[in-house]
Amino acid sequence: MSFYDDASLIMYPSGYKEDKIYSLKPTDGSGDLTFTRASTATRVNAEGLIETSPVNLILQSNTFSNAVWDNIGSSETSGQAGYDGTANAWSLIENSSTSNHLIRNFPSVYGQVTLSVYAKAGSRNFVYLRGVQSSTNVIAWFNLSTGTVGTVQTNGTAQIESVGNGWYRCSLTVANFQSPFELYVGLSNADNLTTYAGNGTGNIFIQDFQYVLGTTAKPYFPTTDRLNIPRIDYTGGGCGKLLLEPQRTNLVLYSEQLDNAAWTKVTGTTVTANQAVSPDGYQNADLITFSQANTEIRQTISGLTAVTSTASIYLKAPVGQEGGTVLFGYANANQQTVTLTSEWQRVIVTQTNAFNNNVYIGNYSSQTATSVLAWGFQVELNASYPTSYIPTVASSVTRLADAAFKTGISSLIGQTQGTIFFEVNFLNPEPMFLFSMVGTDWLTDSIYFELANSTNYIAVSSVKNSVGVGSATSTIAPTANSRYKIAVQYSGTAFNLYVNGTKITGTRSANALCSKLYLNQLGTLSSTKNNLQTKFKEVVTFTTALSDAECIALTTI
Repeated sequence: MSFYDDASLIMYPSGYKEDKIYSLKPTDGSGDLTFTRASTATRVNAEGLIETSPVNLILQSNTFSNAVWDNIGSSETSGQAGYDGTANAWSLIENSSTSNHLIRNFPSVYGQVTLSVYAKAGSRNFVYLRGVQSSTNVIAWFNLSTGTVGTVQTNGTAQIESVGNGWYRCSLTVANFQSPFELYVGLSNADNLTTYAGNGTGNIFIQDFQYVLGTTAKPYFPTTDRLNIPRIDYTGGGCGKLLLEPQRTNLVLYSEQLDNAAWTKVTGTTVTANQAVSPDGYQNADLITFSQANTEIRQTISGLTAVTSTASIYLKAPVGQEGGTVLFGYANANQQTVTLTSEWQRVIVTQTNAFNNNVYIGNYSSQTATSVLAWGFQVELNASYPTSYIPTVASSVTRLADAAFKTGISSLIGQTQGTIFFEVNFLNPEPMFLFSMVGTDWLTDSIYFELANSTNYIAVSSVKNSVGVGSATSTIAPTANSRYKIAVQYSGTAFNLYVNGTKITGTRSANALCSKLYLNQLGTLSSTKNNLQTKFKEVVTFTTALSDAECIALTTI
């Protein structure tokens, strides 16, 4: 028998979709967490690569009647039997005009991309995928009666894969398209044909469109507005953890395109685009060459003087130039000499009172020519540490704050006695609320974990009817990027905190407990605490108080 046999709620960040994190227990959905972040964001995936979350870059991936999809010579009907056993497929139906018969979308992310859709023959046997930029077309036809790729035009790469019951996943890779970009899903009555006289009833079936960066049709991820997607992060390897961060803005323009005119190149500096595979796995890292000493590439960002900000970038040595050095940071303020290696490293510089608004990479620590590979330049204002990478192009980009919460599950949390356990990595330990079980609000009825002000010691407190009735504060101040297993055990006057196998005895008023408890939020906010920047591996609640020995065993690393 394990501890978890008695648990009332278990959350591992392994199952998720838009707006939701699934609980492992209970299995009826009553323990699932609502997740919000009204923006996209990046994470480190299981392969160790930085990727946008969600990986599917298209809006409304299976709502073809939505306004983000245009109809040209066609209509669509929902509720059709799909490849996955659902009734979520669509019939794409041609009208009676002599024209194209298709649906069209205008994505906002470009580059080398792969389009894919699940399709099945109806009264028509051909589906085609098409990418268009200006006068350039990449198009591929797929024969849904034979399961074969037909004609492919303009250097596209196409694949077709059977998924059973007459359904196929059809994919087309398009190389290095930029804005403005259009994509199409069309039906036809023959190979290598787009325009024909429709009969008003001819159709095929389609389901689950996906648009991803790269040359592979990745596992399908459904989208609506592409917002509120939990990030399961694999930084450092091992099991994925739920990444929760505060709102931040990358002020740098063209964070990956250092050859753009937004970057000033001092005489003797040249930038050659797309010379190496970057931390996102694509050939989009730029080579900066300094032909002499006292040269640099820089960008002027307003508002950096006399405030705290953090600059970061990924740097790497070109092949054969390991051991070279460059200078990175703020002009006339904080800089760091970087020794280049054969592996990508994220270099971070924080400044509190810069004299000007320039951030740069330069060749000031070397008196000879040198080169560096660079990708992912970021500057965050009012920030003493960096957060996950935020890509930009022509304007700054804001990633909004993450939050995960669940209301109305007091039955899963002990009201008179209980144990609350979670495992966490602190990305940047500073005063913050970590995790709370809240009734009406945290000042009225709650049990909440925090890093205490000034000391950053891990602590837990309990409030009832706006009065503090229990607390336990450790002398453990966590270090960044380290594992911590934390629990509180409460029953009667017992109120004990456990951190990595160490018990900290607390105090509690006799029989005083919150009048109501339910899970409110991972990472609550207040005027005296910073937003959360933490990765949660698991959260478990018990409606009984585990023994000291069990709590010590549960929290031992």
